[in-house]
Amino acid sequence: MAASFSVFFINNGDLNFLSSQLGRLEAKALATVPGSDWTVYSYRPGASPPNDDILTGSESIAVRLSRKVGEVIYLFADSRPDSLVYEHARGETLLRKLVWFSFSDESEASWLCSVGEREAWEDRLFSPNLLSQAIEEEKAGFEESGRPPGEFESRKLILEKMWEQKTVLENSRFPRGGGFVSSFIERAFGLLKPS
Repeated sequence: MAASFSVFFINNGDLNFLSSQLGRLEAKALATVPGSDWTVYSYRPGASPPNDDILTGSESIAVRLSRKVGEVIYLFADSRPDSLVYEHARGETLLRKLVWFSFSDESEASWLCSVGEREAWEDRLFSPNLLSQAIEEEKAGFEESGRPPGEFESRKLILEKMWEQKTVLENSRFPRGGGFVSSFIERAFGLLKPS
């Protein structure tokens, strides 16, 4: 399995319609996958991340396509380094966009972009087990840096509130994201990539 991939999923199985909207050359990048209602478009194993405007949220790659074809999900996932770009669009509307990324080897990855309304699949990011892991990780960081215990207690309350509200905040390291999150999305929507 490739360490990275990018793919569009189009919620329309009418290949004639999609071909008419995309043009004959682009239609060659369409594929149906048995067992899925979504059509795969432009699946690229080993892909590089999208450009910085997509990563920072100033542009949407899914909205451009959804204007032509309807509902679209775009995924870029990489396990080395762990990163994710998720866009869900319908027509002119970006329903949800999440980006987990690090721009350099020296910086830790975080949620660079969180736009739109939370979707049901995101509940998987907020399990009690993942909260415990986040609290332990933060506690170790506070102890390592020699910060006062009171500061940790304040941070712990913030994490608990994030989990209670199930909120992905920009510039936050929690809940943890990464390429593995693409499997949550794929399962939630019944998306299948070509084998």
